[in-house]
Amino acid sequence: SRLVGMGASIDELTQSCGLTQAEAQLMTKLHGNTAS
Repeated sequence: SRLVGMGASIDELTQSCGLTQAEAQLMTKLHGNTAS
């Protein structure tokens, strides 16, 4: 997802992509972002 690449936060991912918190966290992990 481009949003993850741009450093979107987990909240932004859940809102804009309709993901659950867990899915958004997984996305950020897969893309190597350490969003904490």
